[in-house]
Order: sequence, then structure tokens, then C-alpha cells
Amino acid sequence: MSLMQNLNTLIQYGLPGHMLSRAVGQLAFCEIPQVKNTLIQQFIKRFDIQMEEVAEPSLDAYPHFNAFFTRALKAGIRPLAGRDRWHHLQRWTTLRRYAAHGKGTSLCISGTIGKS
Repeated sequence: MSLMQNLNTLIQYGLPGHMLSRAVGQLAFCEIPQVKNTLIQQFIKRFDIQMEEVAEPSLDAYPHFNAFFTRALKAGIRPLAGRDRWHHLQRWTTLRRYAAHGKGTSLCISGTIGKS
């Protein structure tokens, strides 16, 4: 691990997790234009969001960061494949249930969707 990663981890151990979580939640729903627009712009830059695909490209249209996070795309920008094009889709899921003492049960669930 690099020095910065170690420092970041050390800082997180010193912070109260619940309080930090509440603060980030408050930030996600902040409606102050300067704050929410800065958050959205940083998110766009960091994750290379293609704003030409977004139904509403104006940042002022989103009351808070969380509203942008669940933004709609323009119609037809990413169409889903039709059912006739689905040949075979396998789903594997692991369901775990833990008792209070930490021991639990694992179930592997398999299913097939579409044409086989």
C-alpha cells in the first residue's frame, strides 16, 4: 500500500462512521446551487459522464446531487436487446443468512432466462 492509501485508511479509522455517513447523506441532498453543482461537475469529470446522452443536461434542473445520480437518459440512447435476441442467460446468486453468532447458511441459486 502507498503512503496516501495508508494515510486515508488511518483517517477513516479515526472518524466516527455513523456521523460520516450522515454527513455524506446530507451532502447528497444539499440544495445549495454552488455545492450541488460542484459535486455534480466533479462526478461528471471523475466518471466521464457523457452529458449528450442525458435527457436534461442543465445542472440547474437537478435539485440536488442525488437527483442527478438517478438521471434519465434521452429516449433510444441505449436500447435493450429484444427477447428474440436473448439466446441464453444464466443467473447465479449466492444467498447467505447469518445467525446472531456469526455462523450461517449459504445457498447457491441458479436459473435460466430466455431461450435455451
